[in-house]
Amino acid sequence: MNPTSALRCSCLSPGFAFAALLLLSGFASAQDKVEIKDHPYFKKAIGEWSSEGERKYTDGRVVKIKQEWKTEVLGANTLTMEGNSERDGQGTTHYKWTITLMDTGLIEAIYQRDTSKPDTQRYEVQQTEEGVKIELTALLDNNSKVSTVDTFKDNDTIESTVTRTDSTGATIYTGTAVAKRKKT
Repeated sequence: MNPTSALRCSCLSPGFAFAALLLLSGFASAQDKVEIKDHPYFKKAIGEWSSEGERKYTDGRVVKIKQEWKTEVLGANTLTMEGNSERDGQGTTHYKWTITLMDTGLIEAIYQRDTSKPDTQRYEVQQTEEGVKIELTALLDNNSKVSTVDTFKDNDTIESTVTRTDSTGATIYTGTAVAKRKKT
């Protein structure tokens, strides 16, 4: 083998090794697929919950919110969080979240604020700390956005923060809530 062909082989070897690694890691990740009931965050969320919190609007209004819900697995890749929400002076509405763990590993959440109406909002879900924290983000009309961060403080307590911004990025409201697992 002459030196030039040896150099060509050594130049191709790292690229070939990298391509092989990508193929193998893709194969491994497909083999390591997790069902939603076994997902580090969502498996802790299964059960019945109640929460209290408030939204603070930039105009000074404060809206108290109480919720009760049940989280249950619908199938290998889907769970629902369904319950009732009571907002200051607005009565009680029945709402539903449907959370799906896609085959690609991405997580999508569909929120229906009032189940008597067909309107829904799609959220992208990111796990930011293994089994402890998720962030849900929805892009709304005119480039406005709502982001919620849910953090397990322990197996029976979730703290939530929410921020909604307008199309310029200015805050419309922020909110906090604490959810407690119901003891059955």
